[in-house]
Amino acid sequence: MIYVNSVTSALHTILSSDSALVTDRVNVDLYRTFNSNRNRVPWVGVVRPTINITPRRANITQPWVADYVFPIVVQTLHGGNRHQGELDVDKLLTKVMTAVNCNRNLLNTVCNIQGFDVTPIDQDVLGIQDSIEDTFQMYQINLIAEDLV
Repeated sequence: MIYVNSVTSALHTILSSDSALVTDRVNVDLYRTFNSNRNRVPWVGVVRPTINITPRRANITQPWVADYVFPIVVQTLHGGNRHQGELDVDKLLTKVMTAVNCNRNLLNTVCNIQGFDVTPIDQDVLGIQDSIEDTFQMYQINLIAEDLV
């Protein structure tokens, strides 16, 4: 059975202690979906997931397993240059996925990582008003992990 707090805490530990993220002074928060403080970017938020379980097994002799989705939000800020902001957020996405991928069982809290799904976050939906000087770039990584049910 999966323990959500253990997995999210493991993700937070992995990301906040990763040398590439520490060197770049990336702020990592647990259970925050958005950062509105421009002084705290680059920023990564490990979000508490909504768990929907659809158990399955390969055959009758195999144990029941299920996929779980854990959202991670990444955010950068670049003054007035959306293209540079996209380049910066792409570098951050790569560093976050590399850090997580180096520990495929998330500190032994899941069986393994099945994959990643990366989608942009529409700032208009969140009600964020960008100014000409400041532009947030935000993406959500949905980390798909498999564990026993």
